[in-house]
Amino acid sequence: MDVATVLGRYQARIEELDALQAELTDADRPGDPGAIVGRLLEAAGDLLRRSRRLPVPTERIDAALKVVPGRALQSWVEAVSTQELKARLQRAADEAVEAALPDGPEEGETWAAWAMQGLYARDRAESARCALERLAASGRLDAVGFHPRLSAALEALDGSLQSRAAWFTALNQTRRAEASVLDPEHAARAWWFSLRSAPDDDGLVLALGSDDDSFPPGSPEAAVSSEVRRPRQRPVSFDELFRYDLGLASPAEVAFITSRQSSNPELALALAAMAEGERAIAELGADTAPRADPAPTRAADGAVVEERLDFKVLLFRRAQRVQLVVQPKRRASFAAAAVFLPDAPDLSRPSKAGEAGLEFDLGPEERLSRVTARVVVSFKSGQSSTIAVKL
Repeated sequence: MDVATVLGRYQARIEELDALQAELTDADRPGDPGAIVGRLLEAAGDLLRRSRRLPVPTERIDAALKVVPGRALQSWVEAVSTQELKARLQRAADEAVEAALPDGPEEGETWAAWAMQGLYARDRAESARCALERLAASGRLDAVGFHPRLSAALEALDGSLQSRAAWFTALNQTRRAEASVLDPEHAARAWWFSLRSAPDDDGLVLALGSDDDSFPPGSPEAAVSSEVRRPRQRPVSFDELFRYDLGLASPAEVAFITSRQSSNPELALALAAMAEGERAIAELGADTAPRADPAPTRAADGAVVEERLDFKVLLFRRAQRVQLVVQPKRRASFAAAAVFLPDAPDLSRPSKAGEAGLEFDLGPEERLSRVTARVVVSFKSGQSSTIAVKL
């Protein structure tokens, strides 16, 4: 995405701000206006943080903020969930890595678009915080109380996730364009756009995760690839072995641990004990498996498009309609699932519990040709998995 396209998108915020202001002043508007207040704060903050590239009179922005009702502002603040935003950014980091190492060019673009949605969500939250700060500076006592609370929550979120900026380097072309239209002081704060966004970082994830080591000599990717492939002399740590036992180790960690067992008898004994323990657990689980879980769906009933340790994803075509089914394999760890389509990337499709699992009706088959659905499965541990399914 180029800078002109980015500027055009934020230019449209000016008319949107006027429309939201008019909607808030409509006395006949039904329902809680809290959602409208949130969108108005985001639009106002977007313009305030890009004042050098989009010179909108501050009086126009202040006039829009002035009409924000106190109760509606409180309703919006109470609905803000930084935990949901944190989970979304964590998912975006995973999606950005998938974008760097796709199976094909089209999949890479799809993963990148999904990952950017997470970064845009964080940026909108920052714009709302900025607008709330300006509202507090105008003397609104309710905003004076709300602003520090929201700022503290966002700072805590950033403190836990800022280290993942390297995961987003596959998105650097768009991130640089976004950072370039921010005012300098706001660009420095917006780590989701600016941190690790230099051209030298563009190939970082590719160099770390790809088997290809044919990078130009002297390039940053060649330096990273060389470091990754440098033989390690240290022994296997307890943390690595613990992650290996839990099934959380990366493929590189697994390869390193298994390669060291031939030269380390103590490690070999530990791995053998782990394997024996896994075998005993599998045998015990086969004898005591709960009968309430649904039997695995036959391939004739639905195509298995993805199978993981804790769940399956199946694709059904019934009566010229397309359905995706998420089937838990370990109910004790499964928490929830959601399915998103490109026309509504932030709105999960409706679901219902069925015999095969959690069913998502995606609509008529003829409308879904060459569409890629995003499936997000959440676990009780707080982790989640994202899967792209071509329909």
